[in-house]
Amino acid sequence: MVAILDIGTGSVSAAIVAVTTDKNHPPLQLIAHTQAEIKSPGQFDYDRFNHEVTKAIHDSLNSLLKESRLVPEEYVCFLASPYVVTQTKLIDYATEQPEVFTKKILDGLSRRTITDFKEICSDQMGELAILDNQVMKIKLDGYEMVRPFGLRASQVSIAQFLSASPVRALEKLKHDIIAVSHHDRISFHSSQFAAWHSLRNLLSGDDRFIAIDVSGELSDVLVSSDGILEEQASFPYGLKAIIRDLAVTLGTVPAEASSLLTLFLNGHLHNESKRRVEQALIIVRDRWIGNVLTTLELTLGGKVVPETLLITGDTIAESLFIGWLKSEHFSRFTFSQQNFRVKYYDYRHLAEQLGAPRTIHDTYILLETGFCEKSIAKSP
Repeated sequence: MVAILDIGTGSVSAAIVAVTTDKNHPPLQLIAHTQAEIKSPGQFDYDRFNHEVTKAIHDSLNSLLKESRLVPEEYVCFLASPYVVTQTKLIDYATEQPEVFTKKILDGLSRRTITDFKEICSDQMGELAILDNQVMKIKLDGYEMVRPFGLRASQVSIAQFLSASPVRALEKLKHDIIAVSHHDRISFHSSQFAAWHSLRNLLSGDDRFIAIDVSGELSDVLVSSDGILEEQASFPYGLKAIIRDLAVTLGTVPAEASSLLTLFLNGHLHNESKRRVEQALIIVRDRWIGNVLTTLELTLGGKVVPETLLITGDTIAESLFIGWLKSEHFSRFTFSQQNFRVKYYDYRHLAEQLGAPRTIHDTYILLETGFCEKSIAKSP
């Protein structure tokens, strides 16, 4: 049994999966799931956020272990912003004469990249621990190689993904998990990398896309191109922040604003109430689009981007985000100068493809289960 925890900015989800060696079934089978909201009554505050994360971890794990009556053998945790810093590094290595490319050469280049990455990020975040160190692609003399070791080349190009978290933050999260589970076999990964890895596999080889998760406190942006997670960024304006802004504009509290938004999206608001929500949405739409535009401009540096854009996350407002992203504001980023081809990807699409129970309505838990399945399938 393996427990999967997704620690996002909107909620903490927990699931138990069974590991099977039966080749007629997926390596992992989801058998239990719980979720606890991370409350954010006011403007985002890191200390308050940490307090709410601790409470959500306790609530979700207590519920999961009590209801399932199962004892996981290990805990695999996936972290999103603001706990994680990431980098995709393109490493070029050249020699005058062709040399045999070995694992020793790869490990040396990888260690040097990790050292540089930690030094750059530690100034702002303190001591860091590496979560993910994944070589996504290796090219020898311009040709991609799945099995590069033992081959001769004078030019080597490596795409390496790294993610890291502050050691102090990980120690606190481990303490929170152990306090409930009494189990210290805990590992951590970047939830964004896991999402990219699973989405790329689920899209049948289409590795050129942008994915935006909008369901939490922040919006996370992934750019996938040429088989690698090329860029990753986030901005502090996700659905939770949008609902808070709606509440301010409408003169109410976030819970009421969320209810009004749901009624509006389902076509149950009329006359003055409908007009007030429409006017309030114009304000948050412009702010959210502005954040996306700025993020794409900063991360892409003028490069032409994939024209397929995926919205992920379990959100009541999928139709709003789809409409906003289809606007003419984004046509300048695409090669064809046309609007993005926008798709919404959530648990409804994932459950069947991953062989998961349809009762589990949690996109990121499903994506992370898919990521773990691939890891187990590759292990000896």
